[in-house]
Amino acid sequence: LPSPLPGHDLTTIIHHSIVDTSAVILKCLLLLAIIQRSPKSLGSYKVLLISSAIIDLLSSFCMLLMMIRVIPAGFSLSYVYDGPCACVSGIFCHCIYTVMISSCSQSVFLIALSFFYRLYILGRSAPTNNAVFGICPIVFIPNLMVLTTFMFTLDDSNDVRALLRELRPEYVLDDYVVEGHISIFNPLTIFAILAMTMPIGPTLIIIFIIRKRVLKLLSAHSAKMSGRTADMHSALARVLTLQSLLPVFFSGAVVSYALCQFEIMCSPVQEHFIMESLSFIAFLAPMITIYCITSYKHLPGHDLATIVHHSIVDSSAVVFNILLLIAVILRSPSSLRSYKVLLIYSAIIDLLSSCTMLMLMVRCHPFIVFLNYFLFLRLIPVSQVFCHCLYTVMLATCSQSLFLIALSFFYRLYILGRPSPSSKVVFLVCIIVSIPNLLILTTFMFTLDDQNEVMEQLSKLRPEYELDEYLVEGHASIFNVKTMFTILAMTMPIGPTIILIVIVRGKVLTKLNAHSEKMSNRTAKMHSTLAKVLTFQSMLPIFFSGAVARYALCQFDIVCSPVQEHFVFECVSFMALFAPMITLYCMIPYK
Repeated sequence: LPSPLPGHDLTTIIHHSIVDTSAVILKCLLLLAIIQRSPKSLGSYKVLLISSAIIDLLSSFCMLLMMIRVIPAGFSLSYVYDGPCACVSGIFCHCIYTVMISSCSQSVFLIALSFFYRLYILGRSAPTNNAVFGICPIVFIPNLMVLTTFMFTLDDSNDVRALLRELRPEYVLDDYVVEGHISIFNPLTIFAILAMTMPIGPTLIIIFIIRKRVLKLLSAHSAKMSGRTADMHSALARVLTLQSLLPVFFSGAVVSYALCQFEIMCSPVQEHFIMESLSFIAFLAPMITIYCITSYKHLPGHDLATIVHHSIVDSSAVVFNILLLIAVILRSPSSLRSYKVLLIYSAIIDLLSSCTMLMLMVRCHPFIVFLNYFLFLRLIPVSQVFCHCLYTVMLATCSQSLFLIALSFFYRLYILGRPSPSSKVVFLVCIIVSIPNLLILTTFMFTLDDQNEVMEQLSKLRPEYELDEYLVEGHASIFNVKTMFTILAMTMPIGPTIILIVIVRGKVLTKLNAHSEKMSNRTAKMHSTLAKVLTFQSMLPIFFSGAVARYALCQFDIVCSPVQEHFVFECVSFMALFAPMITLYCMIPYK
């Protein structure tokens, strides 16, 4: 990718990082909910829901890897890849692109099939699971043909670039991975384009006709149905009504593509929008199903808000930290030298923190001498010990992230007027700084009390909490030596660390001003950029201190609520999201 990155490309990367990662998480949650929480009344429709969820999951994951921009120009068609697949090869990106367009098209067909299913069972017995499972592959045949033919249609990338320079001379694409087709009239290429664009109109018409017939039959049969069956059909009708709007995003992508291909109207933003529009289908589909089917959304609002928060914030943090790692490894200038080690170490720690938070989505409930954690719904059949190990890693990495921010300031202060330390020395210092959190990691792992004892005590302290469907663990008393050590190690350093950061930042800026006249322009600019990074990073511990304050208010029973219990770790999660964004934004070689 070029440096600096154009605004439309940066917007696309942010869009796909948030929308597609959220779609992946929501689809995983939906799959788990379908498998473990589907009522018997759904019958074989459960197979159709699982099939749709898997297809949309595949679509979102492919979009996240590609972050593609489609450039139709004249009779040619080019693809520019902004995503992680570009680190592998153009051919690899094209294979992923082929899977993605097949899954997007299949998603629309499955929405239509859902309407046919609802129409069929009104007045008839539901088909068996095997029958529905057999129909899904038949519906996939057109897209299977796209998948097996379009994979082999690429022209030479140098020829595509040469033609694109001629047709779009204003586009500067030398630093991008570019693939495509010199002519869309190649039989395999035109077949794939027609297979993707032509069915959308007839499919939309069929969906609206069948929807009308389904609603009419539901009204006619409602008097003969039991209350439970009527409610189930009503919920599914609501799902289908909202899902009937999803192909509008597909038609928006088709219209944008046609306007560009026929040279009616085109721009870089419109070229990005072709695939950005499609990404909303896989994002909104699971939200509709979870929202409308009661058995899937049986969660209090504060829990649902937390799941959405962690799905978006933590998954975005994972993506940004991976992007930062790639940027640091591949694009760090020689002037950064050993500071590169500190950046890599910080990114790995934040990546670990985000991954564990995403897997846990933990709610912390302190009360006087009692401390326990709620982990959402028994959706994943893993052990209590496994969850506590993840939680311990999360605590250690969150605390370590704070220490590394302080270490970054000390590093900048040290090298002003001195030669940079070697990479080995910086790595050794990072390990030494990790010792307190390594102690947390090795001691807190063995502090859990019996789950039944914790649940019994919690029911006495908080009788209004209904937690039978949660995985609950904790400590009957925080005055256990190992538990108290961890709590103090997590909460006490925040005040001194913030004071140290503010003091060291002031010294760094003073020294920078004093040395600026003796520095070369390049060195001065590099130090100025790093000072900007550190200024922004000095604000990150505020999120940690907010979490500590919320925890203390609950632990001492001053003020506490379910929302506040969620906020303890929701607040900390922003650190791992903003830290890589700050570095990517401020460091010119990385953006």
